Amino acid sequence: MRLGQTDVVVAGATQCIDFSTPDQAPGFVFLGLAEDGLRWCNHVSVEALSMQRLSIQTKELWANDSSSPTETILERLRPLCNTDTMVQLRLEGELTRSAYHQLDLNQIRRYGEEQCFALAIDDSALSLLPEQEVLSTESGERFSLREELIALADEKIAVATDEQEKKSLDSTKEELLSALIEMKNRP
Repeated sequence: MRLGQTDVVVAGATQCIDFSTPDQAPGFVFLGLAEDGLRWCNHVSVEALSMQRLSIQTKELWANDSSSPTETILERLRPLCNTDTMVQLRLEGELTRSAYHQLDLNQIRRYGEEQCFALAIDDSALSLLPEQEVLSTESGERFSLREELIALADEKIAVATDEQEKKSLDSTKEELLSALIEMKNRP
């Protein structure tokens, strides 16, 4: 671009805003150009927005029974937020659909809009579990509907006294497992 008798080069933003670690100090390059080439080239540093990252594992959200998962997130965000800070909130782990709906992401976004320069919610590391698979609050181990169905059917088959009853229970178990597989494969 030409401004009067001066060529002006605009290269881009003064700060890379992608939550990566910057390679250089934020700023811009001031170039002096002439017909015969470059006269000067100076990097001019500028004050930059502060960027903070907060990663929260889903299991941390229900660790404290006294507060809601949304309140837990807000408590962790409060020390990071101010008007000169961009914050990236990264949610990681597995949730059931009902647990996901307990998160009030709109309330978290509103808080970010009011308290931060910007708030980005990254849920790319969040995965939803099928409702059949839930986490035991006591042991932290996952229960599978399929495994529970097999265990229950095998218990019933083991205590059955009649051979015909055992065959009928085994056939029912196989039908239920087939129906479960078919249900999981539906879109």
